[in-house]
Amino acid sequence: TRCMIDFEVELAGSGTAGTPPAWAPVLKACAFTETDGASDDVYDPNSTAADSLTLYYNLDGVLHKILGARGDVSFDLQAKQIPVMKFKFIGLYGGVTDTAAPTPTYTAFQQPKPVDTTWTPTGTLHGVTPVIAGLSIDINNQVVHRKLIGAESVIITDRKPSGQITFEANTVAIKDWWTTARNATLDALQVVHGTVAGNIVQIDAPKVQVGVPTYVDQDGVAMLQCALTFTPNA
Repeated sequence: TRCMIDFEVELAGSGTAGTPPAWAPVLKACAFTETDGASDDVYDPNSTAADSLTLYYNLDGVLHKILGARGDVSFDLQAKQIPVMKFKFIGLYGGVTDTAAPTPTYTAFQQPKPVDTTWTPTGTLHGVTPVIAGLSIDINNQVVHRKLIGAESVIITDRKPSGQITFEANTVAIKDWWTTARNATLDALQVVHGTVAGNIVQIDAPKVQVGVPTYVDQDGVAMLQCALTFTPNA
């Protein structure tokens, strides 16, 4: 009596600064609150309530309906690839019917740009600007299907954001990542992807803890790979 679905959405803006992107309703159903400004739209984690969605999945004229859906999201930015949001939703079973497939309109979705030094001008961690090969952030929402006497719903009860970053190894003089990890130091992470107003996505995490660095090889270059823990700011 419940349904699960997962899918990816390319990470790009709306095309107009201050206008919510087409994927905004999906993100809000992962317990994010939208604040619309004159020149930007801000999405903050929401600990009190989350929108729910009705999701339709039509496969060759067979329509699956998922009701009251809430979910989890992760962000994946890998060099030379299109950045994406990966969604996982749980919802109530809404039935399966024979229904003609619609003709979708994609004009609200902007062309995404690859993650690289041209289209991703900013990537900072703990006050330094490493050469980043990949970054992933998982919100880790705890999504629960509750079916009790008198009520049935899908709710989000907790989150434990985590992630991973891979960047070129540097000298201790530039940044001592081992001491940073040992001391459980909290500092900021910021990534800005996009260069044209209306198609810029900025990720801010003010208090990030870096895990113990591990050496990995990429193209014959020594890299550091660190787990990330995103701690509350307010």
